[in-house]
Amino acid sequence: MSLIYQDVLHAAMALPIEQRSQLADELLDSLPAEHAPPLDDEWRAIIRLRWQEYKEGRVQTIPWEDVQARARERIRKHD
Repeated sequence: MSLIYQDVLHAAMALPIEQRSQLADELLDSLPAEHAPPLDDEWRAIIRLRWQEYKEGRVQTIPWEDVQARARERIRKHD
């Protein structure tokens, strides 16, 4: 590992958990689709099921910003 990588990793690990979580999200979001972690068959089945439920109007969607805020709040409570 390069010295820069080690410095960045060390600095990231020193962040509070909420900021580490946000950083991890942003790093994953920055990956091009071809470098995103692969989905296994179980995840693909869940995605198909959820998509079908959405198309049929059987589920109510939640804005991504609300999901992130809820997740960060849960992390803060367990910090």
